[in-house]
Amino acid sequence: MKKLPYLPSHQSGFTLIEVVVAMSILAIGIMGTSTLLYRVTRNNTMGNLTTQANLLAESKMEELKHTATVSTLTNGNDVVDALGSTGGAGNFTRTWTITNPMGGNISRFITVAVTAQSGMGQRTITVNSLTQGSGI
Repeated sequence: MKKLPYLPSHQSGFTLIEVVVAMSILAIGIMGTSTLLYRVTRNNTMGNLTTQANLLAESKMEELKHTATVSTLTNGNDVVDALGSTGGAGNFTRTWTITNPMGGNISRFITVAVTAQSGMGQRTITVNSLTQGSGI
């Protein structure tokens, strides 16, 4: 009779089930991290667009408020880039509306709305002010 080679009672290594479970846990962790990175990037981009839109709205508001005679203000709109330059391919649309809620030639109510367009949607920032002209 042939003697069988020695087989230890405790084998080392991983079973197929252990490997599949470990890979599943690793895959879930990687998917969670990639989702987190996507959302952080998207939120940072929208935050930057919102900040730029706010700066463009405030810039136009200051320009309109510093008009010497408020009775000459008119409604309008333009398309600008992040630096406020017109004529190029901008992704910001500025619209301003001038109303006269108190009557007369003393004051005007100004509303400036800036809409930021991006691949992730759009965001509109609105700034309002009551002015007497000349920066007041």
